[in-house]
Amino acid sequence: MSLIIETKYGPVRGRQEGPVHVWRGLPYAQAPVGEGRFRAPQPPQFWTEVREATTFGAVAPQLSVGLESRFNVRPNAAQLPAQSEDCLFLNVWAPAAPGKYPVMVWVHGGSFVTGSGSMPLYDGARFAAQGEVVVVTLNYRLGALGFLHLAESGPGFENNLGLLDQLAALGWVRDNIAAFGGDPGRVTVFGESAGAMSIAALLGMPAAEGLFQAAILQSGAVRVQPPDRAKAVAQGMLRELGISDPAALRTLPVEALLQAAQRLLRTFQGGLPFQPVLDGATLPLNPNEALAAGARRGLPLLIGTNHDEGNLFVSPDATGQHLERLLEPLVGRERAASIAGQYPASRAGQAELITDTVFWLPALQLAARQAPHAPVWMYRFDWQVPSGQPVPGAFHALELAFVWDALDLPAARIFLSNAPAPQPLADAMHRAWLAFAHHHDPNGPGLLAWPRYEPPARSTLIFNTESHVERNPQPHKRDLWANTALA
Repeated sequence: MSLIIETKYGPVRGRQEGPVHVWRGLPYAQAPVGEGRFRAPQPPQFWTEVREATTFGAVAPQLSVGLESRFNVRPNAAQLPAQSEDCLFLNVWAPAAPGKYPVMVWVHGGSFVTGSGSMPLYDGARFAAQGEVVVVTLNYRLGALGFLHLAESGPGFENNLGLLDQLAALGWVRDNIAAFGGDPGRVTVFGESAGAMSIAALLGMPAAEGLFQAAILQSGAVRVQPPDRAKAVAQGMLRELGISDPAALRTLPVEALLQAAQRLLRTFQGGLPFQPVLDGATLPLNPNEALAAGARRGLPLLIGTNHDEGNLFVSPDATGQHLERLLEPLVGRERAASIAGQYPASRAGQAELITDTVFWLPALQLAARQAPHAPVWMYRFDWQVPSGQPVPGAFHALELAFVWDALDLPAARIFLSNAPAPQPLADAMHRAWLAFAHHHDPNGPGLLAWPRYEPPARSTLIFNTESHVERNPQPHKRDLWANTALA
């Protein structure tokens, strides 16, 4: 395959790195600046000269936080891509040999406020070389620039911009990926945390119809906010900025927006202030409702969580004495007391409650709604960092280094607290994800047989040093939470 590719918008030149070809920093939309700030992405401008595609493009403006900065470890700090509102870039890794390969499109996580498609952990070379797939990673707008919902403020403002960016990137893949050796009819989207929550939202967006044929959701499912809550967030941002006219948002420095968003994050009650909104237009229905009605009939899903997701989010000095207060926004005061009584009043209990309500239960709810309409496979990642480390257990995002077969990367070693991690487990997960991309089924030669997730068995693959399939895991918790819809 040539390193010079003629895209729909102009020619680009990548480079060969071992057995793969790589193109970095490909624009999939115009810079969303000036009048484009808070507007839907627009197609790139055309160009005629060969564009060099050997370095990553700028990443979305963001403030560094602990989790993402640990993933962003690089040998040389100068290799960190710059931040800019001109951030709508994607990257492609493809086998050097010509072919028509399945495509895997990665949507990064980061609580909708941090992250990028160019983080070292998300290097697609191993997927491309070992599994004969084309890998795409992308940036999308974050925080207030991507998820401050202002459409009610008047013309020139639109909602769910981060999701619309992802749709634009998937549209670019549909229109261009064949030139890179990819099959636009075999696209699997996969993502973790906010990336998986984004994919869950895409499952409910009419505009996403046909842009992908399968999806993998790691530690994230449906997480959307109603319009009144989105409006409260927008008003909170205006207060933090000391302005009353939303039009002024277009000309404020990016740093002012970032700092105001950071202050809002510290004071906002009820979870993430920046997330998708049910606006009746771009996202008309809760994705769970859309899936239950068969909106993605025939689209296979692979979905799962980590055993101790909440360990990453609970401070060491937490006491767990306020579990009812954590539950009230989710289930109402009446049920909060009875459910809280089923969890230990301790730090561990608080972490367990976060694991269940933010990750595990939403995953079960999404799987249950899609299973009648398409094949679904469920997993749980149980391998644990030993106690005594800064974050022990099978905490949130721990599976990433295994899925990407990246246990040897500096970023992964730091995140794993240098605990000895089993390479065979990384091999098993990496190969299962590749099998799903190729056949929309995670089963394959040499892999543990993985039954579909269907009632009453609800078979779940437990990934660990000794992986196994478990029927209906944690039935007591399933019963505890039965018939409870999380707000």
